[in-house]
Amino acid sequence: RSSPPPRNEPLRRVTLELEQKQQGMTLILHQLHYYQTHFELQFLWIRTPLRAGFAFVPRIIFALKDDTGTQWTGERGGILLARPELASDSNTAVYQGNARFRPLPSADARALTIRAIDPLAQFDYEAPQPWQFEIGLS
Repeated sequence: RSSPPPRNEPLRRVTLELEQKQQGMTLILHQLHYYQTHFELQFLWIRTPLRAGFAFVPRIIFALKDDTGTQWTGERGGILLARPELASDSNTAVYQGNARFRPLPSADARALTIRAIDPLAQFDYEAPQPWQFEIGLS
């Protein structure tokens, strides 16, 4: 009989490795982590650096919906960390993050649509469309 994973380790991991580029930014969905009461989306966000002195904490806002109609808006307790060691040059900023959602998708769910926006980009002259990813759940 196997023992359950430690409390901070996911019960299950699903590798996604999905990437979309949009107006000089890239969003990479890396993995879904399933825990006892919530799930987390692990991602990388690559963009141009914010101007010096700009008082804004970078973030991505997520909206999820499964094929049973359950929706998750925003996220609860996620993190976003600057990862300058991953940047290819000084004109690139890389952020690694996770977004946490409650409750878990139902066992009947077979597909998940993930939409994401950079709220700062919404102020641009031509605001980009949200990123949209379709994921099969099994």
